[in-house]
Amino acid sequence: GRWSQIDATADDGYQLGGAFVDGSRLVVSAFSKYDSGRDARTSHISSGLTLATTGDVVGPVRVGTVNPGVVGGYMGPIPTEWQGLLGAPAFTGLMGTSIVSRTSSGPAFVAFDPNQIGAVSPVSATPLIYYPLEHELRRGDSQNEVYNLSTDIAAAALIAGSRTVMFLGNHGFGSYCYDTGARCNDPAKGDFGNHFYPYKWRAWFYDAADLARVKNGELASWQVQPYAVFTLPGLPDDGRAQASTGTYDPTTRRFYFSPIYGTSPIVYVFEVTGGSGESPPPPPPPPPPPADPCTANPLTLTVESWPSDAEGARQIRYTANASGVTTTLTKVEQIWSPQRLTVTDARGCSATRTR
Repeated sequence: GRWSQIDATADDGYQLGGAFVDGSRLVVSAFSKYDSGRDARTSHISSGLTLATTGDVVGPVRVGTVNPGVVGGYMGPIPTEWQGLLGAPAFTGLMGTSIVSRTSSGPAFVAFDPNQIGAVSPVSATPLIYYPLEHELRRGDSQNEVYNLSTDIAAAALIAGSRTVMFLGNHGFGSYCYDTGARCNDPAKGDFGNHFYPYKWRAWFYDAADLARVKNGELASWQVQPYAVFTLPGLPDDGRAQASTGTYDPTTRRFYFSPIYGTSPIVYVFEVTGGSGESPPPPPPPPPPPADPCTANPLTLTVESWPSDAEGARQIRYTANASGVTTTLTKVEQIWSPQRLTVTDARGCSATRTR
């Protein structure tokens, strides 16, 4: 009974985005199918694993500060060795939903902590892969092999023992057409909208070390690029590929991928191989502090003559030099017995001589 709290003005109802078991809690994400006003804010709901128990539902809550069209979909755990580098124990994401300005124009990977649901509002979340409309992964209306307005993601995982973030979904390879399926010669999709027939099942691979650089502020979330994209083997290749849902089991290292295809439910299983089991690389060391200009290029002070009394202070003769720096006399201190001269240059570097 909480669907309406996701978006009270939803134009076309709501859609289940993903489900994730986090310890003893079930986390469910959902989003407005057609958020024309871009005013939806909440997306995640939590409850105990015994669904017959009532009164333990929390949410929907807001996750992060972006529109739910970026976070209200697939979820998964972040391996222990990456949690410190990425700042959270789990991830969520969503892309390719209607109203392109409220979603990600490419795969999305947002780090968050499900334990904060019900405790913090909004739940802390960091977009580590996210392409806002002004920074599309590729032009949405273009014919390419990486991303366009037909691309959809069904499942994602960060593979333990590796640096790979993997996304599964579909992508259209034809020329762009915006109309009905019949008018766009698209037998796979009959609805009015974006068409790029034919469509293929695809996998996208990202380097998790790049995500750590986003977390550290070295890269923007839209500057991260996939290091490989290819067509999934073993699935029907008739141009009708449309992603539905999927999940990854880190224990068996298997993706379970259920596409929309025909009238019978089919689950394809892909085993992920490779990976060394080594810990991820440590974050890059902080840049060294800037060199002390006074040490690298010291101010030298030579006193040519000292005064014989206080009245002779005007007769101090000295030379102050530092390579390439204009010296400005900013302080002269006379202390009789002994006599001391201090000169400070424009950099703030000082030199002192005592008689």
